Formats: sequence, structure tokens, C-alpha cells
Amino acid sequence: MSSTPEPRGLIGWFATNHVAANLLMIFIVAAGLFALVTVKKESFPNIEFDYVQVMVPYPGAGPEEVEEGIVIKVEEAVDGIEGVKEVRSVAREGSGLVTVEVKQGYDIGDITDEVKLAVDGINTFPLDAERPIISKLKFTRGALTVQLSGDLDEATMKSLADDIRDEITSLPEVSVAEVWGGRPFEISVEISDLTLRQYGLTLAQV
Repeated sequence: MSSTPEPRGLIGWFATNHVAANLLMIFIVAAGLFALVTVKKESFPNIEFDYVQVMVPYPGAGPEEVEEGIVIKVEEAVDGIEGVKEVRSVAREGSGLVTVEVKQGYDIGDITDEVKLAVDGINTFPLDAERPIISKLKFTRGALTVQLSGDLDEATMKSLADDIRDEITSLPEVSVAEVWGGRPFEISVEISDLTLRQYGLTLAQV
């Protein structure tokens, strides 16, 4: 007559100890219910990037002037800050943008304050340069897209889109709204050669 071998291991132990198995099941169910109530659930969770941006407007300056007068000086000021992983910059017409990447483990708020102190200490910016704008890089997610179409010229369509954007941003639940697809307005000044010669001026002087 053969005897049935006793179960071994963790599963075998629970098979012979029904009270412990039931208590474990109750604990797992209770922990699940607790997590269901307390754990924060988001369909689109907030994303925080470890970047600090320094933007300095320099109206009327070309990219080379922006690089020499703005970007290089900001790079040198923030490069020695502890916790800075990498510094990237863009010099374009009318403004310079420097992006500071923060190392993991450092508080983004503390680094932002140090970057602000370093940039505020620069006293060799060009006279025409405006006050630096320093901010943490934020991620915004869209909730709604409004598309416009119709038999209108481009200027009228853009003006209508701007009006709708202003109405949307006036809602208390909306923090920001942007217009995409429209070209910015321009002012074109045309002066004939005859008029320039008449007043003894060049186009650059005008």
C-alpha cells in the first residue's frame, strides 16, 4: 500500500495551514482595497523636467551679437554651479536661450535659485538687452483642440483665432491657450529710391 507524499515548500506549508492561507488572502484583499482608495490615479500624470531655462531678450540684435553679448556670458555664469549636468544654448535674432540640465538627486528649486543669482550677477550685458527671464521647464498637456475653417483671408482668420483664444483663456478652468498655424503679422515699409534721394537718406538710416 503506497502512501501519499506530504507537500513540501512554501505552497505545501500553506496547503497544510489553512488559517495562515486565509489570513494572507484577507491581508492581500485589504491592501488592494486600501490602495484603491488612497493611491492617486491620473490618466495624464504631471511630468516635471529637471531643466532650468534662461531667456534674455535682445531686441534688434543678430544671432552673432546675441551669442557674444548674452549666451556666452550666461553659459560661463551657470557652468560652475554644483548640480548642473549640461548647458545647451540657442542664439537667435532678438534673443538668447540657455537651457540648464540638472543632475539627478539635486532639487530643481535650489538649482533655479542658484542660476538666478548667477545670472543676476552678470553686469556686462549689452545696454539694449532686457531683463533675463528664468524659469523651470514645464510640461503642458492639451485638453481640447479647436479648429477654424472658412472662406476668410489669412489676416482675418488669424484675428478671429486670437479673439477665440482670448475668450478661452478668460475661462477660470483654463490656464493657457495657444494659436497654431498662423503666421505672425508684419509691417512692411516700402520707400522709393526717388524719395530717399530727395531727402538724402539711405534705407538703413530710415
